[in-house]
Amino acid sequence: MKTWELLYVVDGSYISERIQGATKMAARSVIVQRYKRQIDFKSVLEVANV
Repeated sequence: MKTWELLYVVDGSYISERIQGATKMAARSVIVQRYKRQIDFKSVLEVANV
């Protein structure tokens, strides 16, 4: 399991959070499922040392 730092925009607000996921797409999927809509991802980076 990897840790991903996601930066995305919801309703004009930038949100940064860390998500555990096997792949980048899996981490993005967690956010999309939470908000149930299209998300504007600014960056998705793997966190090297947690």
